[in-house]
Amino acid sequence: MTGWEQNVTKKLATLIGKIARFALYPLAVVLVVSATYHLYFANKIIPGVVLGGVKVGGLTLDQAVSKTKQQELATKKEFTLWDQNGKNYSINLAEIDLAYDWDLGVRRAFEVGRTGNFITDTKDKLAGFVKILSVPAKYTYNKDLLGGQIAQIRSAINIPSISAGISLAKEGKLEITPEVYGKSLDEKALYDTIRICLDNMDRTDKTLAVEDDNPQYTKKDLEGIINQAQNIISRPIELSYQTNRYVLQAEDLVNLIRIGSSNGKAEINIDKTAFENLHTKIASDLNKLPLGQVVKEQDGRVLEFKIIQNGLEIDRGKMYTRFKQAFFGTEKSFAIPVKEIQSSKNGTEYGIFTLLGRGISKFTGSAQGRITNLALAAQRTNGVLVAPGKEYSFNQAIGEISGKTGYATAYIIAQGRTVLGEGGGVCQTSTTLFRAVLAAGLPITSRHPHAYRVGYYELESPVGFDASVYQPSLDFKFVNDTSGYILIQAATDTTTNTLTFDIYGTPDGRKVEISEPKLYNVYAPPAALYQDDPTLPKGVVKQIDFSAPGGTAEFTRKVTRGDELLFEDTYKSVYRPWRAIFLVGTKTN
Repeated sequence: MTGWEQNVTKKLATLIGKIARFALYPLAVVLVVSATYHLYFANKIIPGVVLGGVKVGGLTLDQAVSKTKQQELATKKEFTLWDQNGKNYSINLAEIDLAYDWDLGVRRAFEVGRTGNFITDTKDKLAGFVKILSVPAKYTYNKDLLGGQIAQIRSAINIPSISAGISLAKEGKLEITPEVYGKSLDEKALYDTIRICLDNMDRTDKTLAVEDDNPQYTKKDLEGIINQAQNIISRPIELSYQTNRYVLQAEDLVNLIRIGSSNGKAEINIDKTAFENLHTKIASDLNKLPLGQVVKEQDGRVLEFKIIQNGLEIDRGKMYTRFKQAFFGTEKSFAIPVKEIQSSKNGTEYGIFTLLGRGISKFTGSAQGRITNLALAAQRTNGVLVAPGKEYSFNQAIGEISGKTGYATAYIIAQGRTVLGEGGGVCQTSTTLFRAVLAAGLPITSRHPHAYRVGYYELESPVGFDASVYQPSLDFKFVNDTSGYILIQAATDTTTNTLTFDIYGTPDGRKVEISEPKLYNVYAPPAALYQDDPTLPKGVVKQIDFSAPGGTAEFTRKVTRGDELLFEDTYKSVYRPWRAIFLVGTKTN
């Protein structure tokens, strides 16, 4: 190497050394600053952190806890919400069991910039010098109590909208009832507002978000269909099956109108709920389950069973189609479509193999009208088959109780008095069936005791084993929870004055235990009541009801299968004391 080359190389090395030393100065500064930063904030929250609205950057954990707790003590325990009409509502935080956990919150604040992710932590540490790093407070509260306060606000603000409708006015004319515009609280927005206020201990006034609740249909919408609706109700619709007739007048047809929409325009449809109610009413008259009969049995085992009558039911699909045609068309009458429920000739598929339960009652001393009624009701539920999983209704099985359906006039209890009425004695039938179902171990879904103790029902049974029916409100019902059908078979013996109900079906090993009834809170009957009767000759006194003490009867039933408890139920009957009643003749001729 020449002297010149050596000189150049030496100068170049010197220059490179100077450049290297110059480049290391900033790096050294960064390292010193970083080391100082981490050393200073080693046990402190990094700058810029705000916890629950409180500045805690640069504080130790203990200092941050102390500061946030002091701030909470100085903060109001409620905040005010204003609606669009200038009315205010308060959210009382003391009444929702609000509790802040500042120890947990401070630990969360301390974790800012210390997640272990180099990029995220560096970003947060630098950002803390120029902006707020907000950390929501940690707290708990009672959601139900807060929900109660919000419910009060909702009830004060919400005004439900009401669509314009069609109603029947005078002389069969329809009129449009105008719509009502409503208001609705935006509850999601309210909960969001409350959450933000709790997160940041913000107690400043807020504005409630209230939305318009517009009706689906306005009066203008219905003006285009009012004439069609008027045509629909202008003529009655008549439905018939054999001797049964059902006539729907204008007031009935209005209830069957439902306003719908098509392509943004209002249109008239058939209200499905109203039609279902109509169908149910007619079906209760016309639908008939198949009837069966145990012809021969031995020791409770069925040796011969047969179907004696096929069932009948309304064809639902055809019924709706024909009704729709009559509703919107000009032909306003039609025959109700029905279909027969057919069975095999011997009925072997029903599973009627064994006597499951028997109920007995006596009607000794009953008037002829009462005997007629209980025997008729028994006849109309005799032979009924109940499918697996289905519920049996006594009222549906016997049909309407009235003079036109064959029931005689007999004494009944009405409004605390013994008076003549149609169907007196039918309750003895439901009572006897109740006893059979109890013994069979089937689940009972509806049973109502009598208001007072009836002597007939205690001739062959302890107190409390009765079931009252009164159409349409009181019914006796049970469910067939076995794998096969249940057959109800009734017999009325006027020689021994005995009514018997037998329940047949498929045995499944269930065992029934019924306790002896307990009778307590016994009250003596009041004095006898004497009522004038213009149908009896003057001077004749006839006792039609007998005194009975009041009291409460209670018994339990436990149904098991092997070691399995199927169900256990309690039957409680509260009877009021009943007086003896005498009819006093006032007839002079």
